[in-house]
Amino acid sequence: MSRDMFDDPRSQEADDLSLQAELLERRGELAAARELYGRAAGLEEALARETPGESPRVRGVLAISAVSLWAAAGALARAIGLADEFLADAGLTASARAELGKLVEELRARAAREHHNAVLATLMESWLRREPSGPDFDPDALERVRIEAA
Repeated sequence: MSRDMFDDPRSQEADDLSLQAELLERRGELAAARELYGRAAGLEEALARETPGESPRVRGVLAISAVSLWAAAGALARAIGLADEFLADAGLTASARAELGKLVEELRARAAREHHNAVLATLMESWLRREPSGPDFDPDALERVRIEAA
């Protein structure tokens, strides 16, 4: 592909979508914002994949953008998988590889926190619905999850 990927109309569309998503997010319309972030992420991901190997800087910028947008869309597993895929690409610049590596590390930590919080919420909900001294109540399990989630 001879043209600059940033001149591709999808790049402008992704920018517009992410700006709209940010505005929605600021207004508290999180579901709508995530949907727009996801659409923008799909566009950036396609552009990153289509960027020729002769343009490693552009490919790296687009890959980082796509991963960040998938994370903003709430699709952490997809963001992490995409980051891992691009990190396996020997054609990225050292700076893009370092930035992507740092980003995926942060996303993995975020995913772990979200998982622990979900487990804690489930245990707490279960606890609130039952008699705390009933046969299914395990305060040690609840405390372990609470500590891990902190």
